[in-house]
Amino acid sequence: MLTEAGVKTAIDDSIAMLRSSVAAYEAGNGKYETWSAREVLIKLGLDWEDQRQVLVYLAAHGFEYCLDPAIECSSGDPRKPDLRIHPPRFACAWGADQLLSRLQCIS
Repeated sequence: MLTEAGVKTAIDDSIAMLRSSVAAYEAGNGKYETWSAREVLIKLGLDWEDQRQVLVYLAAHGFEYCLDPAIECSSGDPRKPDLRIHPPRFACAWGADQLLSRLQCIS
C-alpha cells in the first residue's frame, strides 16, 4: 500500500519516463511510442495493488477518460452525458506526449 507521497512519486516517475520517451523521439533516436498509464506503472515495477491505487488517484484528480479498463469513465457521448463505461484496453493507449501532458496536469 502506497502513501499519498508514494503515489505522487509514482506519478513523478511516470512523467520522467515519458519525458525520456518523448525526448528520444524528438531527437530522432526513438520511435513514437504509445503507452497506457498502467503499462508505465508496470514498467516502473509497481505491483497490481499499487498500480490500482495510482490509477484511482489519477481518476479522482481529473484524469479518468480512457485511463484504464478498470476505471469507469464518461462514455464521451454528448447525447448520453450520464452514461458511464469501462473503456476497452485499446482505447487507453496514448501517445507518450499525450499521456505526459495529462499526467503533468495532475502533478
